[in-house]
This record gives sequence, C-alpha cells and structure tokens, in this order.
Amino acid sequence: MGRLRTIKRFFMMESGDFFIHFLELAEDELMKMPKMISNEKLESLLDMAVRSTSCSDPYKEDISGNLDSYTVME
Repeated sequence: MGRLRTIKRFFMMESGDFFIHFLELAEDELMKMPKMISNEKLESLLDMAVRSTSCSDPYKEDISGNLDSYTVME
C-alpha cells in the first residue's frame, strides 16, 4: 500500500512540485531531438527533482523514468 501511495503522490500529482522542478532542470535536454536525448542524464535530473521535493515519502528513492522509442499514438 505504501508504494501505491507513492505512485499517487508523484504521478497523480498530489505532490506536483517535483514535476515542475524536473521540467526546469531538464528543459535543455528535452529540447533536443529524441535520438540525442540521454536517458542517463534525464534519470539523474529526475532523481535530483525527486530528492528536492517537499514531500517526505519512504519510497521516493525508487522513482525512475525511461524514454520509449514509440509515440503516444503507437
């Protein structure tokens, strides 16, 4: 149940400050062409944004991200 609460906090935007901070940190990387974006750099920026959030969650260290090679429509 704790991990489900973490998903709710971070991905259902109960604690959306990390997302705004992530977008500010990753703006330059996200402006690149998709093939030029570094997954490792985005993962690092996401980690920094999650660590700096005001939300205290025991599972926030487990949050990660990944870029897929297909579009939303696919």
